[in-house]
Amino acid sequence: MLGDFVRLDPELLAQIRSTPTQAYDRLTRFPESSRLDLGTAWQRLVALMDTARFPINPVAAGSIFPDERTSWGAEADSRVLAAEEVAQASAHLNQTPFEVLVPHLQQILKDEDKILVNLDPTPGSPHYLKPLSPEEAAQWRISDEALRNIELVLADRYEALVAFFDTAANHGQCTVFWAA
Repeated sequence: MLGDFVRLDPELLAQIRSTPTQAYDRLTRFPESSRLDLGTAWQRLVALMDTARFPINPVAAGSIFPDERTSWGAEADSRVLAAEEVAQASAHLNQTPFEVLVPHLQQILKDEDKILVNLDPTPGSPHYLKPLSPEEAAQWRISDEALRNIELVLADRYEALVAFFDTAANHGQCTVFWAA
């Protein structure tokens, strides 16, 4: 599932919200300079920021957009942050380097259901992708190389998120997020 952001002025947000059935179409036509694609990293970033107790999680916080009847996204959970919330989220992002989130990453990965399956590389293994037993799950450990690769992707997307929110806050803008 991919996670997308758009940043826009409050007046334009109100105008788009006034025609809710056209909101998705209008937002997906915004230029790249007003958008941010977190790719699949958004879910792990949400978990890391929640674990680190961000006062406003810039991805998961906010209100349903444009309204409960016409929201969209993977779970009809498109969300908007008002300009004031964007400013607060931006301030916290700027004060929180990604390194503060890294200590939580191993636990976040362990908590992901898809990690706790048998990844036996033997061709045709009958155990491949079967859930691990509780004993096997307790022994699970991601390789250092895989962990480093995940960390690098998340660090890159986090830095992009910080820059995106910094720009939005500096321009008094709102943000809309959705996953698809």
